[in-house]
Amino acid sequence: MWSIKSILAALILCLGIFTLYTQTELPPIQGRPILYQPDLLPWPQDIHPGNPDLTEPTSNRIYDLHMQIKDCEAMDLILSTSGNYHMALTDFWFDFIIPKYGLQNWYFSTSPPISPEQTNNSILTYTNISLQCQPHIAVGPKGVINALKKDSIIFGEPIPLFTNRGNVLLVKKGNPKNIKRLWDLERSDVVLATSNPYSEPGSFGNYAKSIYHMALHDGNETKALDLFESLFGKNTKKWIVGKRIHHREVPHLIYSDHADVGILFYHLARYMMKTFPHEFEIIPLGGTIENPIPLPGNQIGKLFLARINTKLTKKQSTAREQFISEIRDGAFDPYLEKHHINPIRDRK
Repeated sequence: MWSIKSILAALILCLGIFTLYTQTELPPIQGRPILYQPDLLPWPQDIHPGNPDLTEPTSNRIYDLHMQIKDCEAMDLILSTSGNYHMALTDFWFDFIIPKYGLQNWYFSTSPPISPEQTNNSILTYTNISLQCQPHIAVGPKGVINALKKDSIIFGEPIPLFTNRGNVLLVKKGNPKNIKRLWDLERSDVVLATSNPYSEPGSFGNYAKSIYHMALHDGNETKALDLFESLFGKNTKKWIVGKRIHHREVPHLIYSDHADVGILFYHLARYMMKTFPHEFEIIPLGGTIENPIPLPGNQIGKLFLARINTKLTKKQSTAREQFISEIRDGAFDPYLEKHHINPIRDRK
């Protein structure tokens, strides 16, 4: 029989372990990643970059289309959204929304969250394209939505859209560095690609926390810190990033042999495998490729949809509410599931 003292001691021990895993602060990011800048011709731009500006020669090359849009009332619907689920949104937009509602003039940006700047400055530029309108809808993680709410850029309650299935490692087909598990990232011959911590702090925070907390759960604080500092410490030479659009840049870095492995949302990695079946493969971080079961500490991301507080025509207001109504009623869910993303069922 256990005594009262032994039971209390066991409870205190369990509480200490729980506290270690749930309250441990993320170590400081002390290192400076290598900034990947490809040797490409720097074509001049005939439109002065606005803020935000998504021109990036690695992934967004639009030099021979010259455009300016200022007649914002002519736009049926404008959406500013995080880009990591672009494949599901694009299918939904073209296969469902346009045929059902006959949208004629519209655009949506799939990028790191830019809706605060895009709304406040009424501009978005891509090389020689200048879009000088405020978005009608924003989609992003909780931090971005909270920032919009704090600045009174949105109205009404945000609508939860989906959760992802955690993170995995993406490597070149054939896995030439024989990377099998998280701890292989510590090896001196392995270079890791992530999103840029300065221009994409949301996704980078998710990835960095996943690496550290998975290591904490699988090892101990010392081992986790060693792994983390080997990647992100001040003397790192094992970490490379792009400028700001990691869902295109990380695969490019692996493909071009600038990185050996990248950490990506599971659904993004599945998209890369489907799109480039002869170029990439996945190393699961919990479960299998077909059935991911994220390891303890593997962060689960969540996105929300919100109405932008901007003046709309009656036609635009109707289009926005029709779009949101379809989201609430589950029309988007099959498109999310097709691309390995978990819809949030209760959006009422």
